[in-house]
Amino acid sequence: MIEIICVGKVREKFISDGMKEYFTRMRKYHKVMYREVDSATELKVYDNVFMIALDEGGREMGSAA
Repeated sequence: MIEIICVGKVREKFISDGMKEYFTRMRKYHKVMYREVDSATELKVYDNVFMIALDEGGREMGSAA
């Protein structure tokens, strides 16, 4: 299962629409769950889980990285 957790609400409609389209495509191959939380303190850390955190202030990486 792929679980996507967004800290904060997505307010822009075009982003929300794009996410819905992408999730619809992904569900053909994997179970996908999406939820929004108010703050990062609400995130749980799980054992044996591969976690990817995205940050708008992070550094950009190329394919090789």
